[in-house]
Amino acid sequence: MKIGPILVRPHAWWNNKIPLSIFLFLLLINGQSLSEAVLSLFGLIIVVCSVANFGYALNDIYDQDEDRRAGKPNAAAVMGTRRTWKIVMASAAFAIVVSCLSAGISGLFLTAIVLLLPLAYSVPPFRIKERYLAGVLADALAAHVFPAMLALLILSHQKLAFPSAALVCVLFIWALATGLRGILTHQFKSATSDRAAGLLTVAHHISNLQLKNMIVFGLTPVEMLAISAAVTIAPVTPFAIVMAFVYLALELLKTFQNEISLRILNHKGHRYVPFINESGYKVWGPLVLALDAAVADPAFLTIALLFSVLYWPQLKQQARHLLISLEKLATDLVRFRERYRMHGLIARSGVITVCDHNYFPGLLMLHRSVQESGAYPVACYDIGLTDAQRAEALGLRNMHILALPNDPLISEIQVALKTDINVQKTGKRVWPLWICPILIKHAPFQKVVWLDCDVVVLRDLPKLFATLDNHPVFTAENFAPEKTPNKPALYERLPIARRFSPNKPVINAGVSGWCKSRDKLLIEAYIYPVARAVSDPETRALISWHDQGALIWAIQYMGKEDCVEAGYQWNKSAANTSLINKPLPWNNAFLSTLRIEHPDVNIMHWNGASPPW
Repeated sequence: MKIGPILVRPHAWWNNKIPLSIFLFLLLINGQSLSEAVLSLFGLIIVVCSVANFGYALNDIYDQDEDRRAGKPNAAAVMGTRRTWKIVMASAAFAIVVSCLSAGISGLFLTAIVLLLPLAYSVPPFRIKERYLAGVLADALAAHVFPAMLALLILSHQKLAFPSAALVCVLFIWALATGLRGILTHQFKSATSDRAAGLLTVAHHISNLQLKNMIVFGLTPVEMLAISAAVTIAPVTPFAIVMAFVYLALELLKTFQNEISLRILNHKGHRYVPFINESGYKVWGPLVLALDAAVADPAFLTIALLFSVLYWPQLKQQARHLLISLEKLATDLVRFRERYRMHGLIARSGVITVCDHNYFPGLLMLHRSVQESGAYPVACYDIGLTDAQRAEALGLRNMHILALPNDPLISEIQVALKTDINVQKTGKRVWPLWICPILIKHAPFQKVVWLDCDVVVLRDLPKLFATLDNHPVFTAENFAPEKTPNKPALYERLPIARRFSPNKPVINAGVSGWCKSRDKLLIEAYIYPVARAVSDPETRALISWHDQGALIWAIQYMGKEDCVEAGYQWNKSAANTSLINKPLPWNNAFLSTLRIEHPDVNIMHWNGASPPW
């Protein structure tokens, strides 16, 4: 009894029945002045509170044994049966008097009849709460239909509104459907504790699935159609209609997102079900209708303020749900925009690479060099960038940071090569050295140039892309050509039918060019040795320089040796230049100085040399 000595379980009805009553009253009174309607509103709230207090007090008197068996709190057991009976009588008297003052003789008779429902619901020998559908109907009539019909009577008696027969009909249907859904949801949720108390309800006569379907797919749609019709018929402004559509859209959005867990149908939480939490009646509806009524009389803003104060926890919870949903929507829109943008790149040419946090300075310089040479988009697969690096990169024009493709072979490579010392490379993780062909296969461009992240473009990149119109492009190894060929035994495990030289081509996989549609079989041939290396460590040990050896095998298998560019201008090893002894300062003048000092080089590659940053 936290609120007062005469209120029984107020938390059970204050947050449910009163907001609904305010919602109904504001829906019907729209266009009137608050000074004419305020006493009627308070009268409605007082009667609904009194009837609810009467019903809960009476129920607790006759539920003491059951609640004790189920371990539920019981007001009558705490305060004593005699005192609770006094509360029952006082609540009934208060309800009858105020209903008579507010709605006349009709209101008095309606209230008197409704007070009989809790008696029949709880008191033996009737106790229809144990009689299947009769108890469900009695609860729905008393808890939801009565406040709706009383609001109509009060407004008619006070000559504040004269609802049409159609509006009365749809409000009755709405209130009945809402009440039935409410009591059935309660019985569904409390079926276990009710059985422990020896109380059998509808939830024990039909299956959980049948009852849940009745609630979600039967009563809730009827409820929403009826209230939609009521809002359409009621005297509201276009503002309220627009906000109703906004609410509908948000409910559908929350359902689709399923980010918010509800505990309406069980205590553990379940996926979001639209409209079932009644936020439209208990939070947003009263606020919107109060603001809508303020168009005719600004004094209704005080109702909005008072409602916000009284139901601040519920308002805050719904605002939090709204924020969650909007944040998820914003995230999804960003992802959709990125997917759409990347989809638009499919028909274009672009550079792809891969980078972690250690090579990020190289990525920035690579991107800058590409932009200065041809302004092609650069797509970098992220294998360990920091959040700050990722944000900086995404702020650059023509830079796209991509997650690794959802290709199962990448996962297999990560697992198989994580600890294999036979293929380890000093200072580097092993598995990224094998995924190049998979990234080319999934690249978001049609014409793809692969560039390692320790590469910079000095000039003539458009010429390289133009060459792709005729054939793929491979570049010669000029740092350690004698170590390039695969071991001869590889061709026993992965035989090649055509005649070829195992020592040719001598290529470096740090720079290559592809037309994905034309070179599809070549790309698959590039992937094949990698897949075999993952499943067979002995095959893995026969492949030279990781994915580079796989590319050599693919070129030999497909007979593409003549696609290797002559000379070293497209993949010049910095170890074979003056840079090995006289490195340039890593600053804004780096690229311009490099171009001046190496006019015969199109692409500089720091393979065999420490990165310049």
